[in-house]
Amino acid sequence: MKPRVLIADADAEWLAICQRGLGESGFAVETAGDGLACLARLEQAPRPDVLVVELEMPWGGGDGVLANFHPDCALGRGVVIVTGQAPSTVLSQRTGIPVSRCLRKPFHLDALLNLVGRAALQGIG
Repeated sequence: MKPRVLIADADAEWLAICQRGLGESGFAVETAGDGLACLARLEQAPRPDVLVVELEMPWGGGDGVLANFHPDCALGRGVVIVTGQAPSTVLSQRTGIPVSRCLRKPFHLDALLNLVGRAALQGIG
């Protein structure tokens, strides 16, 4: 069974690149273009194993998604935050949320593939 990944980012072109790259690497990928669409997808079954969420999305953004994140009902393997902010600042502000890593924009697709792969493996075994 392929690990499921939900990528939430406002940039439709970047979403397509990520969807294709992660799909070719063996992941089942869904996308959301804003915070509301992301939250709606997180409420559906089956839930993704890994969430990749951009903090600066419209309609709730990544912060809105994470503020409504309920550990009992969401992800089994973690969250990768995508942002233009410094990763240390972002991660220090989020406690109680299973954030695996933070990627600062711009980044190469290989960095995302690496982090999503590691987050997916954390829940196996």
